[in-house]
Amino acid sequence: MKVSFRICCLLIAIWVTGLASGFAQGSGQPQKCGTSALMDRLFSQNPDLKARFDADHELASTNKVESDSIPLLVIPVVFHIFHNNGIENISDEACKSQVEIFNEDFGKYGLATNSNPVSADTRIRFCLATVDPDGNPTTGIDRYEDINSIFYDVDVNEEAIMKAGSWDPSRYLNIFVVNTINYAAIGGTLEAYAYYPGAVANTWRDGVVTRYYWVGRIENAIGMGRVVTHEVGHYLNLFHPWGPRDDSSCDEDDEVDDTPLCEFPFYASGPFCLAPENCGEYRQIENMMDYSEDTCRYMFSYGQMLRMRNTISRLRGTLVSGENAVRTQCEQLINFQPTQERIIPFPNPAQGNFMVDLSFTNPEPYTLSVYDCYGQLMYQKVEDSPVRGPIPVSLTDYKPGIFWVILRTKTKWYKEKVVFVR
Repeated sequence: MKVSFRICCLLIAIWVTGLASGFAQGSGQPQKCGTSALMDRLFSQNPDLKARFDADHELASTNKVESDSIPLLVIPVVFHIFHNNGIENISDEACKSQVEIFNEDFGKYGLATNSNPVSADTRIRFCLATVDPDGNPTTGIDRYEDINSIFYDVDVNEEAIMKAGSWDPSRYLNIFVVNTINYAAIGGTLEAYAYYPGAVANTWRDGVVTRYYWVGRIENAIGMGRVVTHEVGHYLNLFHPWGPRDDSSCDEDDEVDDTPLCEFPFYASGPFCLAPENCGEYRQIENMMDYSEDTCRYMFSYGQMLRMRNTISRLRGTLVSGENAVRTQCEQLINFQPTQERIIPFPNPAQGNFMVDLSFTNPEPYTLSVYDCYGQLMYQKVEDSPVRGPIPVSLTDYKPGIFWVILRTKTKWYKEKVVFVR
């Protein structure tokens, strides 16, 4: 399968240089995900868990679900924030933003809307739990003030922290938010990780661990929340596209039919988001399970949807049961319909002057920015009062090309493309 290039500006020299450096495993790119390394560590320390994983692995590859009528599955979520009253003590709004991102990314709507022919709405949704394991009201956001806990070290206090925070993993997706994640075996820090459920489902290791700045897309977040989406993919048994090991070759696979073969990690970056050819096919850099920047990722494939739902049916049945949805007060999502809110630049193409239409049900104060394809800010407007009508934008000094219109509110983030012509 060939994936179409999303080329904002065509600079062949930069492209060639980028591909050469991107394929080098020691290219200085951050190792965002620690799942592969920590699964190796887990199996070396617990051979019985390796046997358990291998047995489930066969089922994950052979079982299929009926796709004619796919019911909506709802996963209750709780965030456990370990902090020392520092920047890692993220707000409730950031956590709510991440749940919104999950629903967009797994639901193929909002900022994950796309027309890729192999992409899928997984029919998996997420809800902040409003009832805790003891039946008490909760926001779905737990905070633990402890100076020692912010220095999260896989070899030192992983078990203590995860056990301290974890709610019943058969009924909640536990997300642990920390300042740093140290792991001596790689000589540095990890950004986030989750263990595969075939080895750890419904145990204290079951959940997602992430550094604070990957959560949500507001305030101190440095991405679009898709690093945490990626980890939830692991939590639901998805491998990286190059397979379960980072030192993979073209002979290995993620065991999903509609994701192309590729080898070792690759870091596609915006604004170009170029898909290089690898193993005889173009890499699916837009896949949530790749290492692309958040702006380049936007989809799960149909095959990945089947694999995740197969895993849920085998290992996470209680988690998505109707009884658990009622128990955690997430049943309202079963009939959930996604919002169609978006921004619409018009006319498009434009000649420097255009309007941005807002289809918002509840307007909010906003910041509207226009960037060129190199990421340079060309225009910005900050509005402290809610606005319903179209927003006029005027750029007098511009060159023809593709520009990005980004509108941010306190709780949401919208992006659309506009083409400038002479």
